[in-house]
Amino acid sequence: MAPVGATTSSASPTRCNWWLGGRPIGSLLETYEFVEKSGVTTMRITQVYASKDARDGAVASGQDQEMEVCYKQLDAVLAQPA
Repeated sequence: MAPVGATTSSASPTRCNWWLGGRPIGSLLETYEFVEKSGVTTMRITQVYASKDARDGAVASGQDQEMEVCYKQLDAVLAQPA
């Protein structure tokens, strides 16, 4: 089954909730929050899983390491001059 997702709510441009389903680890709700302070924008992602077992499965799958690689790549792109 292919992953599916939908925006469930938005307080643009500072907050967005995104539901993800159809994944081997189960469904989850991600919240993206953006805070600007002194010209620097910080993004925080919070993930809420359907159960502790689903959360533990995500951690065991190496998902956190994959996300770290993606964020390092994003940091490199954003560090380039415009």
